[in-house]
Amino acid sequence: MTLYKAFGPLLRVVVLILLPQSDPGTWLLGWVLCDAWLTFDVLLCTASILSLVAISIDRFLAISRPISYSKMRRSKALAAKIICGVWAGSALISAPPILGW
Repeated sequence: MTLYKAFGPLLRVVVLILLPQSDPGTWLLGWVLCDAWLTFDVLLCTASILSLVAISIDRFLAISRPISYSKMRRSKALAAKIICGVWAGSALISAPPILGW
C-alpha cells in the first residue's frame, strides 16, 4: 500500500478546507460554494451548540430532580424528538443566508 493510497482521501479533504483560505480576503470557489460553505458552517456549529444545550438540560434535570427524573421514562422516541428539534433549530438559524436574507 502506497502512502498516497493511505492518506489520499485525507489530503483531498485538507485541500478543500485550506484552498478557500489560501488567499486572505478572496474566495476562490465562486459565490454558490461560498454561500453553501457559510450555511453548512453555521448549521453544523449551531447543531453542536444546541446538542450541548440539550445534554446540559438533561443532566440538570437528572441532578436537580432525581426522583421525578427517574420516574420519567426516557424513551428512544423522546430522544429522537430532541435530536430532530436540535437539527430543526439549527436549520432555521442557518437558513437565512442561503435564502438571501
